[in-house]
Amino acid sequence: MNNNYVPFKDAFKEEIELHEIARNIKMEDDTLSLKAECTKEDFYKDIKSEIEWYFSMVHPPVTFDILEENYNRLLKLESRYL
Repeated sequence: MNNNYVPFKDAFKEEIELHEIARNIKMEDDTLSLKAECTKEDFYKDIKSEIEWYFSMVHPPVTFDILEENYNRLLKLESRYL
């Protein structure tokens, strides 16, 4: 792996809630990585945009109920990151 990237699951480990949301929506796995200079704000925005993209899918990786529940959780955290 290029040194300019870090595994998604290892980024900002202290942000437990964001990682839990990413796992719930099947975004976090061993294949995804982030640029090393990614900020917590970028990390938050990546998860949010992934959920929004899933909402547009006919067959997202998880149910729409799970997406909605985790999107609402994410919005409650928004003031912490933006």
